[in-house]
Parts: sequence; C-alpha cells; structure tokens
Amino acid sequence: MYYIVAKNVSKYFSNTKAVENISFSLKEGERLILLGPNGAGKSTLLRLLSAMLRPDTGYIEILGNKTVPYNSEISRYVSFLGENYALYDNLSVIDNLIFFGTLYDIEKEEIIERANEILSRLDAIEFINRKVGELSRGTKQKIAICRALLNKPKVLLLDEPTAFLDPNATDELHSVIEEADATIVYATQRFDELHKMKGKIMLLDHGRKIAYGSLEQILSNIKD
Repeated sequence: MYYIVAKNVSKYFSNTKAVENISFSLKEGERLILLGPNGAGKSTLLRLLSAMLRPDTGYIEILGNKTVPYNSEISRYVSFLGENYALYDNLSVIDNLIFFGTLYDIEKEEIIERANEILSRLDAIEFINRKVGELSRGTKQKIAICRALLNKPKVLLLDEPTAFLDPNATDELHSVIEEADATIVYATQRFDELHKMKGKIMLLDHGRKIAYGSLEQILSNIKD
C-alpha cells in the first residue's frame, strides 16, 4: 500500500505556479527529501499533502484516501510541522503538549510519558514547565517537533525542522526522525542534510520537479 500518492498536482496563486505537475508515491516507512531554495515550492507541496491546501489540478491520496473532500480520519495519522511553530506562548510546554495530544485522543499520562521521552532526546526536558513565550526560537522548534511526534504519526511532514537548531540538536533530531515509524516528507534547502537522511530526493525549482532519485543521482544531475 502506498501511504502517499501525488498525481499531476499543481497549485496556483494568481499567476504564480507554486507547484506544477508534481507526481510521486511513497510506501510505508519510505522517506522523501524535498530540496530547493526559498520559493521552490517545498512549503506549498507540504501544505497540499497535509490537506491545508487543495490542489488546482491532480489529486493526493494519504493512506489510501483522497485529501479532497477533507477526511478527518486522515488527520489522526498525519503530523505536519510547518514554518510556524504553532504553539501557545502563554501556556507552559507541557500544557501545550497535553492540549495538542488530547486532540488526537491520547490519554494525559501517555502524553506526559511521550513528551518526557522526546524532550529528553532533544535536550529540552528542562523547559517542560516553562511558558513557551519565554523560550528561544530554537527551543520552541524542539517543542514543536515533540508536538509533531506525539501521536506516533503514520505520515510525518516536516518543513525545514532544523532551521533554528544548533549542530548537536540537528544531529539528535535526525536520529529521532530515523527511528520514527512513519512515512516522511522532509523539506530543506541545506545540501549538508542530504548526507544525514536516508531516502529519495526531489529537487524543486520554481514549483517544478527538476530531478528525482538517490543522492548519487541528484549530485550527478547537478554536476551535469
């Protein structure tokens, strides 16, 4: 079974083609790295996969279900970490995680257990009772990553999750991601991350897929 299927997907904003005729498919546990500069279409494609946006042409299936019309059952098994950390600044870290965890019908005790485990791995457990608004941008990013992993998603969509992390935190995040039992689409504009991630790579430019394959194939394309 394919966990993600995108077929001839395009998205337009006025006269701008944010995503143009993108197709790919991923089976259970497979990873796809979206590589490209700002404006390449990475974030738009992730929002389409998360059902936050509707494609203008083509279709997307997640876990065998089309994202249009919206299917609430899909959202139970999908986590999306966007550019905005999407946490409540006036609540503590653990209160944020309890709130978001209950949206997935996870018991409070299980949320706390998972939160402690993930935050410890990300070296952020000391902030668990601090208000989010008091934390640095990098620490907020770690909390957002924890939120995205709480429901043990089957599909995990990550938009430049290491953008505000130091090298040590970046390495630990990659370790946590590699251990996740999920099909993952991971967007980045950093070439150095390609050596830390296993999976296929899609090189995007102005919304178009210009290369797709292994790291070796992508590097060969770039050299050519």
